[in-house]
Amino acid sequence: MIGTKLRTALVIVAAVAATLFGVAATPAVADPIPPNCSFTTPNSYTGVLTCSGMAPTTQWQLLLFCMAWPPYRTTGNVVTGSGTSTQTCWDGGWVTKGEIWYP
Repeated sequence: MIGTKLRTALVIVAAVAATLFGVAATPAVADPIPPNCSFTTPNSYTGVLTCSGMAPTTQWQLLLFCMAWPPYRTTGNVVTGSGTSTQTCWDGGWVTKGEIWYP
């Protein structure tokens, strides 16, 4: 297990690098998690976004931010209406946050 100080240092270094290289920019179609949705992380490398009360024709998916070198984003399965979108960080990355993305 990575120690708290080491993990904090890695996050800071990766955040600085992401800022310098533009990796941390959020796509224009991404939004914070709306109140009718819940974002959970059952473990350090998996994100789950569940939404209820979505319009039946609305398509959306989880946009998962992963910390690794370099930091990256990845998307979950596309959902139409209410449901659940899941994604896993790969290459040893861990979840830093999730947003909703309307493709």
